[in-house]
Amino acid sequence: MRFIFRFYKSLPICCIWLFVIGLFVASCNQENEVLRNYSNIPLMRASNKSISFKDLSHSNIAEAVAVSIRNALEALDKIKQIENPNFDNVIRAYDKVYNSLNRIILPLDLIIEVDPREVVRVAAKTGQAKLKDFLYGLAIDEDLYNVIKGFSETREAKDLTGPKKKYLDDLMLSYIKAGFNLGEEKREEIKGLKSQIDKLGKEYGTNMAAASSDYIEITEDQTGGLDSSYLIARKTEKGTYKIDVSYPSVRPFLKYSTSDSLRKWIYWRRAL
Repeated sequence: MRFIFRFYKSLPICCIWLFVIGLFVASCNQENEVLRNYSNIPLMRASNKSISFKDLSHSNIAEAVAVSIRNALEALDKIKQIENPNFDNVIRAYDKVYNSLNRIILPLDLIIEVDPREVVRVAAKTGQAKLKDFLYGLAIDEDLYNVIKGFSETREAKDLTGPKKKYLDDLMLSYIKAGFNLGEEKREEIKGLKSQIDKLGKEYGTNMAAASSDYIEITEDQTGGLDSSYLIARKTEKGTYKIDVSYPSVRPFLKYSTSDSLRKWIYWRRAL
């Protein structure tokens, strides 16, 4: 060990940095190699790559959600089978699962709000609901909790400092809030309450989605101020333009339409 230390100490600092950078690149390459299998799914992009929003479709959004959940289940199964827990094979592995799911969930928030294609927005809402359900399941997964709790009781866990200690502390606190420190009866009661809250949240989301399906059809002579790209995306077979009250439709309409009465109608329908 002393020889190794003297060896690294004798290296120029640039060589040490090159070694560290090499490890980081190798790690990214492993992740990117896996994601290359999903190059046809825009949401499954490699590290530091942007999403090709124009290539999104209802089918590849659904596929991204299905693949993310399948990969997460495989990773979680490995975590649950660990016999000698440490920070890397339990906490870091769990964090990678959580991050991989949020890499899909967070862009879906944006897609739901701004994509001009209704079929894509609906797919994004459906997919996000599935992923959030899955994350909710993680929060009450007793097998996963037992593995993480087992690690929290090890000497390595007790010696953690800085961000690693805070991450573990916050994770264990979330389990306490979920009732894992209580008896089985109380825990089941909390699970029931959380499930009810989750159900009400879904119903609220569904009602909001239904409200945003309201629309008005306008004729060519009512399109003053609206640009051609906005109108083309909303043109019907009858030659009219269907303006719904979703965010991607409302904001440009309120900003650019020259019709006071139509802007007023859209504004109040959106507010209801």
